[in-house]
Amino acid sequence: MILCFPTGREPGGPRGRSMGLQWKDRLAFQENDSGILLFREGIFARIYEEGAWRFIKQVRPLKVSVRRIKKLDRNVVYCGLPISALSALGVDLDALDPEKECWRLEARQMDAQAFLEWRRLQQKARPDRASERAREAPPAADGAHGQDWVRRIAAIDLLSLSPMEAWSCLNGLRQEACLTLGLESAPRKGGEVVEA
Repeated sequence: MILCFPTGREPGGPRGRSMGLQWKDRLAFQENDSGILLFREGIFARIYEEGAWRFIKQVRPLKVSVRRIKKLDRNVVYCGLPISALSALGVDLDALDPEKECWRLEARQMDAQAFLEWRRLQQKARPDRASERAREAPPAADGAHGQDWVRRIAAIDLLSLSPMEAWSCLNGLRQEACLTLGLESAPRKGGEVVEA
């Protein structure tokens, strides 16, 4: 299989990604554009910050990731999809901007405050913190604390987690519930939980 890169650069970095532009450039281009910029990275198109939010709200839902960029001393919210899927979304693959190494989709103007709130929630829901979110406060079997337990479960955004991360979060919640109820945390064969 031969991959062609329109910028003339060979793919660099992990997993064959072409990162010709620096992080600060990609983020600046997106911040100053009212549309959705889809940056080419190897065989994927990555969408950052405001662009990711617009894409998810106006085009189609995608799994959101958060990555810490040490050079910028900040977290970056992004999502992506294979370049092969762009044609189905109406993206002209020949319209790649060679300077920005991206394609552009038009987008409706959206509330900046709503973006900041969405971004904050995405950072809170970082997959590596799924277990921490499940353990923030011990569950109570009844009363007002029981309502807090239900709110905690409802606040978990399972759509932003991979199946393994969702399972890990659920397992942490189950273990806490078993401890609070005085039950063994490991079920016996057949799913029966025995009392301690």
